[in-house]
Amino acid sequence: MVLVDTPAQAVRVILPWRRQDERPERVDLIVIARATGERVRNVVRLCDEQYCGDIIFEPTAGAGEYYFYYLPYALIGGRNYPDAFYLPWRPLESPEWRFASGVDDPASWDSFPRATATTYQAISKHDTFAPMGFPATDRELKELHLKHQGKRFVLFPESRFRPIEMVRHIPALWLNRTPSRLSGVIRRGEFFCFQVGVHALTDVAVEVDTAGMPFPTRSLMTEGVRADGSSFQGKTILVREGEVAALWFVTPIPLNCSLGVHEGSLLIGGETVQVTLTSTENAIVADGGVRELDSMARLGWLDSSIAHDCSLIAPYEAVRFDSDKRAMSILGRRVDIGDDGFPAQISSHFSSDITTLTDHPKSILSRPISFNIGREVVAHGEPHVEAKGPAEVFWRQEFSADGCILQVEATLEADGHLAYNCELSAIQSTLSLPDVRLTIPIHPDASRFLMGLGVQGGTCPDTLDWSWDVANKNQDSVWIGDVNAGLQISLRDEDYQRPLNSNWYRSQPLRAPKSWSNGGRGGVRVVKGRTETTVEAYSGPIELSVDGPLRFDFRLLITPFKMISPQRQITERYFHAPNRVEEISGYGTRPVPINHPGSPESVREYGATVVNVHHATAVMPYINDPMLSAKALADYVRSAHDVGLRVKIYNTVRELPSESPEVHALRALDGEVYARGPAVGPRGINVGHIWLQEHLPTSVVPGYVSSNVEDRPIVTSGASRWLNLYVEMIDWLARECQIDGVYLDEVGFDRNTMKRVRKVLSRHREQPLIDLHSASQFHEADGFASSANLYMEHLPYVDRLWFSEYVDYDEIGPVQWLIELSGVPFGVLGEMLEGGGNPWKGLVFGATARAPRVDPRPMWRFWDEIGLSEAEMIGWWSATPPVTTGRSDVLATSWVGDGYTVVALASWAPTDVEVKLDIDYSALGLENPHLERPEIEGFQNFAEMCANEKINVPYNRGRVVVIREKQEGAI
Repeated sequence: MVLVDTPAQAVRVILPWRRQDERPERVDLIVIARATGERVRNVVRLCDEQYCGDIIFEPTAGAGEYYFYYLPYALIGGRNYPDAFYLPWRPLESPEWRFASGVDDPASWDSFPRATATTYQAISKHDTFAPMGFPATDRELKELHLKHQGKRFVLFPESRFRPIEMVRHIPALWLNRTPSRLSGVIRRGEFFCFQVGVHALTDVAVEVDTAGMPFPTRSLMTEGVRADGSSFQGKTILVREGEVAALWFVTPIPLNCSLGVHEGSLLIGGETVQVTLTSTENAIVADGGVRELDSMARLGWLDSSIAHDCSLIAPYEAVRFDSDKRAMSILGRRVDIGDDGFPAQISSHFSSDITTLTDHPKSILSRPISFNIGREVVAHGEPHVEAKGPAEVFWRQEFSADGCILQVEATLEADGHLAYNCELSAIQSTLSLPDVRLTIPIHPDASRFLMGLGVQGGTCPDTLDWSWDVANKNQDSVWIGDVNAGLQISLRDEDYQRPLNSNWYRSQPLRAPKSWSNGGRGGVRVVKGRTETTVEAYSGPIELSVDGPLRFDFRLLITPFKMISPQRQITERYFHAPNRVEEISGYGTRPVPINHPGSPESVREYGATVVNVHHATAVMPYINDPMLSAKALADYVRSAHDVGLRVKIYNTVRELPSESPEVHALRALDGEVYARGPAVGPRGINVGHIWLQEHLPTSVVPGYVSSNVEDRPIVTSGASRWLNLYVEMIDWLARECQIDGVYLDEVGFDRNTMKRVRKVLSRHREQPLIDLHSASQFHEADGFASSANLYMEHLPYVDRLWFSEYVDYDEIGPVQWLIELSGVPFGVLGEMLEGGGNPWKGLVFGATARAPRVDPRPMWRFWDEIGLSEAEMIGWWSATPPVTTGRSDVLATSWVGDGYTVVALASWAPTDVEVKLDIDYSALGLENPHLERPEIEGFQNFAEMCANEKINVPYNRGRVVVIREKQEGAI
């Protein structure tokens, strides 16, 4: 804001803007007269430096205030993925004014009347540069360096309420600060957080020692607990000359902390920071103080180990080990291991309709799995199986061969996760091996279908030859199986890191395992034969160095994970309003002024039982940080519970909001939490919103932007300590806001985090809810991955799927739908998304579209009238369906109840067809059947039917038929 005291033809003003952009003279300067709101066109820039601007302008509205917008920008690109750039400088002044004012004569500049820069303003506190974003001038910096001549760096302790933003500059605020001293007021029970800025006068490497602190203190940059539960410490921090590193610390204050002053110190690179902490209150702060978001107390959760244990998660059972048979049993599956420790047989006890278990196992393997290194190996004893807890067993085996040692460690978990770490080491000299090969022979009855390695879900091909291309393809696994028995095979090494998914895959792709990929010589070959289908992973000729071992790790997921629950699919009715400006009620829709998930009363009246709260709504504005609106969320959940609704919230970690108070602390963790940018997408580089460029000085990957919320999300790296905080947050939200579950929009974390999420939800809810949405990832930008294969490790803990965004339901075949979209082969059911789906085809998979995008209430009413929730679902994929059509392109799924059966028909035939139902009445328990086509609004009209009547099934549509015992006296 600039104040002009006296009207004049031209006035001069010095703007002390202390900018961070390197070329201020290239950026436009927009001057607006406050009185008129009009732009001042006659503006001349005498001097543009990073630290001040010298401007002469015409005060067109006379005396008064003028706004100087010195960083104007434009947004381009898509609404949800914008790019931004500063507007270029455009001289607009007239030659006549320049001549009349004398601005072209440098000798006259000092004679111009002076205006005064009075205030600095930003559109919000979040957007301001004050005070930590105003850099010191070059002259000020030289004076500071002279004052500390001979030192390698200068330390600047800083309050948690002023997070350090800049990397390439120091804040001008520090110039008059006494370095190396920190004072703070502490409270019992809180995570007291503070930071120390390290300004390097030369390239330095510093270590941190917190032993001198009055209470145990963690240095977040140099020590901590990883998301997998392992710990690290003693990390060295590298700081380049002229830059600033922000070191964050967390001091948990004891509950019995005495009142008064507590003195201590930190050692950073051998330099001492004196610390004075003063306790003035007896009161204990709840939850470490995390409710006060600006206190940064949530940083204390970064090193949490919550839910890291081997406890069971429903519905899974303890792993049972029969030492005599060397067999391990879990829910619906069994693994027999051979003398070499590798599976000799894997079998499934799931029925073909996935609703029950049977006493007749189905073999997945045709013979034992083999791991061949091209040399004869000798086992050192037999594998010894140990229980880590009820949910996990562990065994190891060691082998020796000519010139090398093979060490194998394996774990089986209760959900069907079977992992092998195979470490191959040379003993004395480098070895050349012709090949390292994993052979998994699949029984023909368990190899009907295949998905992965560039192949979408469908019938298993006769052959598949695949090679590594992680730069472009998010592919390292394949699932092969039948509906009730299958294996996902994933190839990894010790450096495996989860890639970014969705549109950002190429910004952080898979790391090819050095062993299996072997510089492009490795691959996978699938060959389907008459007696078995073999899956072979091979390395090709490989060098084994004495300098270090190679890890040939692989992971098997044994499917299905659990039984499907048709009853829950029918009774748990989701309402998931899009973040659009409308509200749905039992009487239709009406516009509302702000986006809203729907009032609990109207959602309950609609007929739903579960409501999903999306981000970018009044209840929860910010993506993936519900604690930013915890009160509004708690109020909403309370109201929903009062009317009998359960509430799930949008909360995953794919991206995090820039509005989170920890944004600068997370940036300071240097690529651990935020993925390193720039973003590489199908249209090239995306640098994101101008806020990201101005306030996060290291390059990040911009996330999904909701146009109705002032927030600029940042994509996360996937595996980071934020996952510890995330699990703590879910636990807190379930306890304090009473949420019933979470809605995951893609998944940016691993299965261990998913287990932890399920565990903490289960501590507060008897039957928590997790549903997973994924857009089709079989595209160039996503790395050509099928969502079901990509997220298979998470499906044991998911209650419902919402896949198929961007999928054409009228074009996708029934087998691909079964494998990729339905969830059935993995023990979970789903709903349709894109365009509302195809209601006739969806029904044979037990799926409707999700309310209120499509109105499923007519179908819900039919379900209630017929009592479908009490019936047994037998899908068309079952080995013994009670109703068939005689055609492979017209499918029938049945719900068999007490005295009635509901049959859903759906056609994939190229034209309208007529089918005659082949009905096993004895299996239905009916002797004198009556058939009818019930009235379902928007789906079909009522019609009486004869038992042998041919049914017309329209192209791309279907029918619902009800079969009952004919009532006595009925015609």
